[in-house]
Amino acid sequence: MTKKILIAYSSYFGNCKKAASTLAASCDEEGIKTSLYSILESETLPEKPDILVLVTPVRVRKIVGPSKKFLRKIGEKDLRYALVVSHGAALDHFFSPVPATKKLERSLERKEMVRITEPLFLQVEGQQGPLSKGYEKRLADLAKQLSGAVPEEDR
Repeated sequence: MTKKILIAYSSYFGNCKKAASTLAASCDEEGIKTSLYSILESETLPEKPDILVLVTPVRVRKIVGPSKKFLRKIGEKDLRYALVVSHGAALDHFFSPVPATKKLERSLERKEMVRITEPLFLQVEGQQGPLSKGYEKRLADLAKQLSGAVPEEDR
């Protein structure tokens, strides 16, 4: 049975969509089957994946509403997950994405979901983008970590 990674993203200005697509391409290079899924188009889980990667922006110290609503609905016990969080670089010192991410992870722990990697934080230049330089390499590194979570026989 092939293991699947569902990369769900919420994207207003296209940065999270670009990050999700880049991650999917990197996973493909690692030999992992992925599916891309826009939370803004539907807020229900299309199928239960083996690993869920949520790519979401943080705005003013909060995970955006559609991402929170999506995660409230899925609540899959033992679902393995990873987080990719985008945030504006200009106001980092005022609005760090870390507290919002920690709060989100606590709620996922209560649902007995299992984190398989540390959250990946991607900066966005200005308010609408683009993603800061070097994001492709960081997503490729994440794909390698995800690859380690998928047994060789399931690729």
